Amino acid sequence: MSIFWIQSHSTSPKDLPLGQYYDSLVNVATPFTTALAYLVVVTTWSAFNRKNKPSPSGPGLKAFVVLHNFALMLFSFLSFYHSAGVLSRVFTDEGPFTDRFCDTGRPLWAAGFWYWGWLFYLSKYYEMVDTAIILIKGRIPSLLQTYHHAGAIIGMWFLVSAKSPGLWIFPHTQLLHPYYHV
Repeated sequence: MSIFWIQSHSTSPKDLPLGQYYDSLVNVATPFTTALAYLVVVTTWSAFNRKNKPSPSGPGLKAFVVLHNFALMLFSFLSFYHSAGVLSRVFTDEGPFTDRFCDTGRPLWAAGFWYWGWLFYLSKYYEMVDTAIILIKGRIPSLLQTYHHAGAIIGMWFLVSAKSPGLWIFPHTQLLHPYYHV
């Protein structure tokens, strides 16, 4: 058994991490309200930073940033490792390729992809901390940074709530994601 192996076969939404909030988190209002609130806060805080030019903070923030980036890097690695394993098992099974690629009968979800897709969805909420760090440092986040984080929540909500087979693309992004946090 690998040290990286994590039980990922959930039979119910309530078995997922933060599963007790599953119904609320997949409610259509949650990602859209969160994204809108995020955009309002970022826009307001950015205007404050432009006007007041706050100075970057000290060693406490630097230590937090290192820990934050390490946690995201580790999560990205584990997410890629486990999701790629699920994809490998499902795509090497017998049967028509279209059944696997289109997730007919939901073999991806049954094999543990739901678990890792759910965690990836939750991570989109946490990744808003990236923008908060930029703002705390007195900087202005780029337009791409701002709208990427708002849109990622909505996009991942759609993929997870619909149990879309299109979610298979995220392990590829997770392969690159650790480098963003180094």
